Amino acid sequence: MPKKIFTPNNDGVWDEFHIIFENPEGLAISEARVYDLGGREVAKLVSGTYNSQDSLMWDGKRSGSAARAGIYIYQFKAGGKYYNGTIVLAR
Repeated sequence: MPKKIFTPNNDGVWDEFHIIFENPEGLAISEARVYDLGGREVAKLVSGTYNSQDSLMWDGKRSGSAARAGIYIYQFKAGGKYYNGTIVLAR
């Protein structure tokens, strides 16, 4: 269950977006990406650990620079099923 709003301003509070998940079947996680509302890829979600749990993470950057504030869409594939939702990046 991800927290939907994050503020990547390096203050140590909600600086990264995390999707925390349980994967008891060990399904392959693939095609993990973040898109803008126009459908353009902004970033890849990377594997991470959040509070000792498996997660996918985005640091709020686009090509190494800070992404603009706004609404974004995340999507990833686990096994044969796609999962998606929205994120709000606030500045």
